[in-house]
Amino acid sequence: MLEEAVLRPLSGKVISVGLALFGLAILVAGIIQIGPVAMLPHAAIPALIGYLGWFLYWAPTVRVSPGEVVLDNPVREVRLEWAQIVRIDTKWALQVYTRDGRFTAWAAAAPGRYASMNQSRGELKHLPESAYAGGAIRPGDIPTSDSGAAATVIRRQWEALRDAGHLDNARPEFDAPNTRVHWVRLAVLVALVALVVISAL
Repeated sequence: MLEEAVLRPLSGKVISVGLALFGLAILVAGIIQIGPVAMLPHAAIPALIGYLGWFLYWAPTVRVSPGEVVLDNPVREVRLEWAQIVRIDTKWALQVYTRDGRFTAWAAAAPGRYASMNQSRGELKHLPESAYAGGAIRPGDIPTSDSGAAATVIRRQWEALRDAGHLDNARPEFDAPNTRVHWVRLAVLVALVALVVISAL
């Protein structure tokens, strides 16, 4: 049975919350030292810090559903139908290959090359068959890593569809993956940067 999953790395959550708290601390310290009115022109600085945490580390996700895989990156979202996917790789990060190219997930970075040294053999068994490239497991395929966790979820559903014959001669709804630029996110970022620059003048 196909499942729905929203994958966001724990490290991203921690960094995002940490930056939000850091920005809040700056705001509170400024209000205490110079007062709320005097701090108002400089409020864009902590706001930018908190927003960068959300923009870079909280908003990016990998979403898996019965109909598609969505790589939601800071600047662009890529929607991939199952019939468009031809290969999943994790050398540097989760990368989903289609006939139209390769798409990388910001929210699923691969671990360091020595990460596999801390894994037990039991954790590396029972992975989807496409994870065993040449009989070996890459560090990026370790299921406890960000890239490995996302790749495992995608591979299991992709292989289930393939083995059931649903991908045989399947025609995707769209000829190419559907991409969308996050213009609103970018506009907010540019606006905050502009306010910080103005407050520094």
